[in-house]
Formats: sequence, structure tokens, C-alpha cells
Amino acid sequence: MEAVMPLNRFMELTEDNLIAVDGGVNYYEVGLSALGDIVAIETLAAAPEITIPVVAAYYFGLGTSWDLLYHGLKD
Repeated sequence: MEAVMPLNRFMELTEDNLIAVDGGVNYYEVGLSALGDIVAIETLAAAPEITIPVVAAYYFGLGTSWDLLYHGLKD
């Protein structure tokens, strides 16, 4: 399907065009989110001592992976 936009007026989108735009769930980002959670937990468990920078990096990693999960699942 090719969309051609006339130069002198707006293009009208039909229902078929709008359905084609909806991408659904992005399983790649959902998988990256799960991997990010695992890596953040393993990194915290492997740290020789728990300091404020280690905990900050852990929460930053979890926040990043949860953001990926949110954007991967939203429509």
C-alpha cells in the first residue's frame, strides 16, 4: 500500500490506513526489559559491597528496564 499525498490538500485516512498504523506489542523491548531486570539483579548480587553508587546503579537499571517494558506493551 502506497500513500500519496496531494500537494494542494490534506490526505484523508481511511479505517484501513489507521489499522495499518497500529503496531501492537513490541516483544523486542519486552525481552530487553526482562534481560535488564536480570542483569540489574545479578549485578547487585555480585557487588563486593553494597554502597550508594551500587544501589543507585541498580535502581537506574531497573527504571530503564521498566521504561522499556512500559513502551513495549503500550498500544
